[in-house]
Amino acid sequence: HVEYPSVFKVGDVNTMLYSAYGDDHRWRIKLATANNDTNYVKQGNIFDEKMLPFKGAYAFPFVRKKLANSATTYELYFSVTEDGSSAYSAIYRSFSTNGLYWGAPKKLLTDSALDPVVFTQNGRDKIMYTSTVGDKNFVKLAELKADGGVGTSNTVLSPQGGIYTLGVVHINSKPVFFVETQNSWDAYCLNASDKLVPASHEPIVVFKESTEKRWDGLKYGMYFFEETETPTIYYNGIEAHGIEQGGQIGVASYNAASLASKLDLAQCQ
Repeated sequence: HVEYPSVFKVGDVNTMLYSAYGDDHRWRIKLATANNDTNYVKQGNIFDEKMLPFKGAYAFPFVRKKLANSATTYELYFSVTEDGSSAYSAIYRSFSTNGLYWGAPKKLLTDSALDPVVFTQNGRDKIMYTSTVGDKNFVKLAELKADGGVGTSNTVLSPQGGIYTLGVVHINSKPVFFVETQNSWDAYCLNASDKLVPASHEPIVVFKESTEKRWDGLKYGMYFFEETETPTIYYNGIEAHGIEQGGQIGVASYNAASLASKLDLAQCQ
């Protein structure tokens, strides 16, 4: 049962971090590398679990590459259940110089945080994630500071219905965020007040109930892989809501011009 891919280039090799559910009912982040564009070979855990500073599950990886002084650094952000309970309680961060071997993770922020995405907007690095408080879902945003710290998390979206995973894609150099709801993927962007506002007049993807059993009847955990000539999206698929086994990771191409034509970026910063 695998979910939540994050894909990046190491040299010319497509590399993936993903979440895998173990027989011990614990989520872990693992590594896979591709011997061609989409034929991935599993490489195992990325951390020595005896050295981890937390006891519970860790999942929802998001990798960002940064180039500074002609050197590439890979940053990994992910969600953690620190005490071994079922509730995620923090986001941790790890660094790598080669995208394969990762340093000891350290806590970035404390929150019931799921599925972080990291991006740059108007020269400022930011982190966005979903959060669950009781029976309500929120999307929160914080600024990543140059000294390695993080600013205060603020709620940028309080939707009426349930939400879960996020994805980010850049259209005309502006970050556009896909928010997974119960039955659709909706597009949002940040306005001048740093609030998420709709970036389309209708959902970008709608999931309809079907009697046909497909391995990816429900698609989520979307990751837009923009480091490639053909715009590509990775995602995880399960048959339907509530299925907690048999999850697989899929890949598809998308038409960037067609996607852009469905969006309204007038309020986007």
